[in-house]
Amino acid sequence: SARLAPRSMESQFLHGRAQLAVGDLEAALSSFSLGREIDPRRARSLLEGLARARPRDSTLLRDLAVLEIVEGRREPALAILRAAMATASPEQMTLLVRLTSLAGRLP
Repeated sequence: SARLAPRSMESQFLHGRAQLAVGDLEAALSSFSLGREIDPRRARSLLEGLARARPRDSTLLRDLAVLEIVEGRREPALAILRAAMATASPEQMTLLVRLTSLAGRLP
């Protein structure tokens, strides 16, 4: 989808989600960053709205945490990742731990 609509924030986020699903953290961060660059306000509004609508959805929380990481926002990223871990399946934990480590290294 990102190849078909490279200037679509949604396409970049969907591409990033697919990359996260296969464990490609670097590529996913790049895709989320590109999506954010297209429309920063809308990117935040979309992910925050989805997370508010489904506050126990660890995947949506993870996506919002990735946006916080891309924006360099350490504390919000860590708080959101803690919330995601509280409801995550065992299969999701490895990626969430990797993201927590990455967020913890932010200034």
